Amino acid sequence: MKTIFKLFAILAGASLILGACNEKLLDIPQQGVQSEDNSYITDDDCLAATTAIYHAWRAVWSGCGYTIGPCYVNMFWMLNCMADDMTDSSANQAEISYSTVTPSNTWIEANYNGLYRCIYFSNIVLDKFKPESAVKSRCIAEAKFFRAVCYYELITLWGAVPKVDHILSPEEYNIGKTEISELWQFVETDLNEAIESGKLPSKTGIDDKETGTRITKEAALAVLGKVYLTEEKFTEAKTTLDKVINSGLYGLIPDMNDLYHMQANGCREYIFENVRKWDTANLRNPDPQASAVQDGWYGLQDNWPFPYCFETDGTQTFPFVDQMGWGGMNPTRKVYDAFVAEEGPSSYRRLASCLVLEDLPSFGVKFTNGASWSGNEGVFRFKWLMSLEDEMWNAWTGNLTNTPCMRYADVLLLAAEAAVRGGGGSADAYVNEVRARAKLPAKSGVTFEDVKKERLLELCFEAVRFQDLKRWGDLAKECADKGKKMPTLMASGTVQYVDNPDPSAGFQERDLLLPFPLSEIQTNKALADQQNPGY
Repeated sequence: MKTIFKLFAILAGASLILGACNEKLLDIPQQGVQSEDNSYITDDDCLAATTAIYHAWRAVWSGCGYTIGPCYVNMFWMLNCMADDMTDSSANQAEISYSTVTPSNTWIEANYNGLYRCIYFSNIVLDKFKPESAVKSRCIAEAKFFRAVCYYELITLWGAVPKVDHILSPEEYNIGKTEISELWQFVETDLNEAIESGKLPSKTGIDDKETGTRITKEAALAVLGKVYLTEEKFTEAKTTLDKVINSGLYGLIPDMNDLYHMQANGCREYIFENVRKWDTANLRNPDPQASAVQDGWYGLQDNWPFPYCFETDGTQTFPFVDQMGWGGMNPTRKVYDAFVAEEGPSSYRRLASCLVLEDLPSFGVKFTNGASWSGNEGVFRFKWLMSLEDEMWNAWTGNLTNTPCMRYADVLLLAAEAAVRGGGGSADAYVNEVRARAKLPAKSGVTFEDVKKERLLELCFEAVRFQDLKRWGDLAKECADKGKKMPTLMASGTVQYVDNPDPSAGFQERDLLLPFPLSEIQTNKALADQQNPGY
C-alpha cells in the first residue's frame, strides 16, 4: 500500500513539473510584435513616436479626420465653415455653415476626437522618454508644441475642456471640464518650455526648405504670440511675435497665386506646414489610404462643379483641374464686396482669392447654360483650388501640396493687432509689408479696424476668421444673419435666396462655443451634465 502511495506521489510531482514546463513552453512571445516594455527606449523609438504626433496633427488639421469612416473632414474645413467668409451647403457642413449645429454632428465629433488623439500621442512621448539625448530632447519639445497647439484649438472652439496632461489609466477616463485660466497657463507653459529648451532648431536662412519640415523655435514663438493675443496680453504678444519677425528667417513670397500650391512647399512664408510625400513612382494613383490621410485639398469635394455647372470654351487658359468637382467651400458675397470696397473690382489680391462670373472668360471657362449651383452666391474660390499643371493631382484625395498651418503674413498682422491694441509701437510697417505684396498703397496711422479689414482680405478661406471674430468680440455682429438665407446661383447668373426653415439659423449666444460631441457626452460621465450652453 505504501508503494502505491509513493507511486501516486511521484506521478503527482511529475505532473506538476510537466505542467509547469508545458506552461513555459506555451508562454511564447508573439512573433512580429514589440512589447510595450521594449517600445520606448532608443532614439529611433522616440522618433517613431513623434512621427505619430505629426501624422495625427496633419490628419486632424488638413487630412482625413477620424471616427467617421469614409466621410472626409478636417479642422481647416470646419473652421472655414464656422466663419462669415465661406459656406458649404452639404450635409454636416451645412449645419456648421448655417449655425444650426447639433452635438451629433460628425464633423464636430471627428475634430474633437482628432485633437485629443494628437494630445494622446504627445503624452506618449512626454511620459515615456527623458531628455537624455539630442534626439529625445528635440522630440520632447515638439510634443509640447503640438499638445499646446491642440489645446489652443480646443479652448477657442469648445471653451473649458478636459485637461489631459499624461497617459490616462482606465480609472481616469472620466474627466470633467478644467477652468479656462488653468488651460491657458498649461498652453503657455508647454510652449515656453519647448522654446526655452534650446532643442527646437531655427532655419539656417530665409529660403531653407528642410529645417521647417519639423517644428522650429520660431514656429513655437509664433503660436505663443497668438496665444498671448487671444488672452489679451498685448505687450507679451507683440514682444513674442517681434522675435519671429526680427529673426529675418521668414518673408512674403512675391506671388500670392503660389500660396497653397506645390511651388510654395517649404517656402519662406510658411511658419509651419503639414508636409506631404507620396510614392514618387506612383504619384498619379497613390495608395488610397495613404493619400486620403495626407490629403491637401480634396479634389472632388472642393473643386468647382465640373462638368455639372462649368465647361471650357475650347480656348482654355484655366490652370486648374476641370474634370470633376462637387463645388464645396464657397466664398460669401460679403468677402467679394469687402475686396471691391477696399481695393477696387479687379485688384491683384482679389483675383488671387476669389472670382466672379465676369472673370471667367479670361480663363476660357463658362457657366453652363441651364445649370444651378446650390450654396453659391456667384463668387468662386480661387485660393487653394487644385492645379492641373504642377501638383500631380489625384481626383479623389487631392495632391502633393503642403498645407500651411500658419504663414508669415498672419504673423505680421497678429503683431500689428497687438501693437494697435496696446502692445506699443506702430502697426504701419507690419500692415504695409502685407499691402505692398498685394500691390496696394501704404497706409499711415493704422487702426484696429484697418487690421481687421486686412486680416479678412489677406487670410480669407484660411481657417483663421472664426477665431479672429471671437477674439475681437465681433461674432454676434458679423455672423448675425449667417445661414438665415440659403443661396443658389442660377443659370442666368442671378442668385436666388430662400429662407432657411430651421429657426436656429443665424448667430445665437451658444455659437460662441461648439457642443461637446454626443459620443463624448455618452461615454465620459463627468461631462454628462456639463454640455456647453444651448445644446
